[in-house]
Amino acid sequence: MKQKNSKRKKITKEETALDLKKKLIKKGLIKQQQKNKKSFFEELNSFFESSLIALYEFAKTKNINIFLNAFFIDLIKSYPFIFEPLKKKIIASNISEIPEEYITKTMSVSVFAFFLFFVVEFIKNFFFFSFYENSIYLLIFDLAIIPTLCTIFIGIIFYFEPFIIANKRKKSIETNMPFAIDHLSAIVSTGIPPEIAFKMVVEYSSYGEFGVEIKKIINRMNSFGEDINKSMSFVLKNTPSEKFREFIYGMISVLEGGGNINEYLNEMSNVAMFDYKIKRKKYLADLSSFADIYTILLIAAPFFIIAILTIMNLVPDAMIFGMDIISVMKFTIYGIIPIFNILFIVSLYVFQPEE
Repeated sequence: MKQKNSKRKKITKEETALDLKKKLIKKGLIKQQQKNKKSFFEELNSFFESSLIALYEFAKTKNINIFLNAFFIDLIKSYPFIFEPLKKKIIASNISEIPEEYITKTMSVSVFAFFLFFVVEFIKNFFFFSFYENSIYLLIFDLAIIPTLCTIFIGIIFYFEPFIIANKRKKSIETNMPFAIDHLSAIVSTGIPPEIAFKMVVEYSSYGEFGVEIKKIINRMNSFGEDINKSMSFVLKNTPSEKFREFIYGMISVLEGGGNINEYLNEMSNVAMFDYKIKRKKYLADLSSFADIYTILLIAAPFFIIAILTIMNLVPDAMIFGMDIISVMKFTIYGIIPIFNILFIVSLYVFQPEE
């Protein structure tokens, strides 16, 4: 009995009641997580159950979307660390589909792609099997690895599409913010309420995705009868732009606190315009650096390389990486230089701010 008591962890007088409470809560959470954690066979059994439910729903409704949603729903719930960020980006990207529907479509297309590429590779190997005689590794590569890689590639495209769209929307919102807030400030300064000012800005002006976010606020006020504060609170949760979220949150604070909304909009307009000008100056500075890089790498360097290759061509039987000099020159002129020019244009497009 004494040995058992000695093995137990003693609680000293220095440990406060709060520390003890935290430890007990932590232990309780760990036990709950261990209790909720399913074994492999439990996960497999859950998958079969969801499959049967999906088949039953499909037999009853004849709706393939309901079947797919029921089929993949447990998988979506089992891996929240993968699908929760995607759900948030789907909402932020303003895609017309609900998150679960988009994820189901992504997984369905990926699975279909695997079987499609498997069938294509199987047919190819069936008719041209003589090419792979006594080569089981190439067969495995064609029938397993190629379909798997294609499936992963398609899944990655669908997965990151909402992230790209959300990022594009964010750029559009933040680019149009200075001008839209300035417009709002001018309207509100005449004594027009903010909700009417929002409608006027959306109706008579085009401010890209900033206008789309404002239109969401107006639609909630018109459709659900919400006041402006409640509508803005809903929209700020799902917007992809942190700056727009701060702007709307500030508006809610001013309106609820009875502050001067005109002063707030005027101040935010000055701040947003200052940030806009700073970004433009930074972009012009970066553009100057890009021009220097282009001059060195894609104008001076190719001339220098061609000059060296021309001199090397005078040497009889000169070779580079097993290629004769003329072939290297052709590869450089018609291959490497155009590829680098395309990459340079793409990089300019990526770094270019929204107009």
